[in-house]
Amino acid sequence: MEQSPSEIIMVRPRNFAFDPTTADSNAFQNRPDKDKETLVKAKAIQEFDQVVKRFREVGIHVKVFEDNEDPIPKPDAIFPNNWFSTHSNGMVLIYPMLSPNRQAERRLDVIDYLIGTNKVKEILDMSANERNDNILEGTGSIVFDHLNKIAYACRSPRTSDLVFNRVCNLLNYKPVMFNSHDSNGKLIYHTNVILWIGSKAIGVCLDSIKDAKEKELVSSYLRLGDREILDLNQSEILGFAGNCLELRNDQGQTFLAISKRAMEAMNAKHVDQLKPCFHDILECDVETIEHVGGGGIRCMIAGVHL
Repeated sequence: MEQSPSEIIMVRPRNFAFDPTTADSNAFQNRPDKDKETLVKAKAIQEFDQVVKRFREVGIHVKVFEDNEDPIPKPDAIFPNNWFSTHSNGMVLIYPMLSPNRQAERRLDVIDYLIGTNKVKEILDMSANERNDNILEGTGSIVFDHLNKIAYACRSPRTSDLVFNRVCNLLNYKPVMFNSHDSNGKLIYHTNVILWIGSKAIGVCLDSIKDAKEKELVSSYLRLGDREILDLNQSEILGFAGNCLELRNDQGQTFLAISKRAMEAMNAKHVDQLKPCFHDILECDVETIEHVGGGGIRCMIAGVHL
């Protein structure tokens, strides 16, 4: 089993914008001035296209779907990793999401594409949990350690214990759940902004875990295996240094997808730790997407692990 996917799915934005329906739980979002909304949309498309080009240049398979206005315009469609995930046992999971804007992102053509690979054995749609406010936003809420079969999740309005534990039972992964807070004491909205896991390196903000027992629990599991651990600080997290993803090409070479802002936020020691752990670092400028959408490069990528 590989930690990183060699194929990814991305959704080219059509109506990217600040989403007021998600802002309460996402402190990373910033509303632009009214007269800049058209520019923001254009910049997001430009940034997206440059990311896809960069990935394809190094041999990473990228399947791009165009966003549409069915059933409604979707400001966060660029972040598909929140509504589905794929797994090496042939399972595709469809997740319950908090905002109706985000719920509308689920689309059959993506599922049909996955079925067309002839590697899907089961599709489980858990979206009915939305009726009871039991939310779990895919690989935003869950960070998987596929090598050790461990799943990490920090509690928030977007991540419920009930659905998380069900997913772990289905996949036979060890659940590790904890509370994580930003420097203002607000719950971190998604686990994948404070934790990423690669084959040889891990980035994590242990300082965000205030409970000593929870911090030691998370640390003990992260130390399993011989990986370089980057203990990120809150400033680095604000710069999206916790929102990265390892990718793989056909030659088995691994790359870290990371944003320009994250590289600039990271201290020199952590940058030095990163470099030997990957064939290359894929630094991408997604400043508009990060600043307005509140999600970074990792949020833009849905890995295909089938």
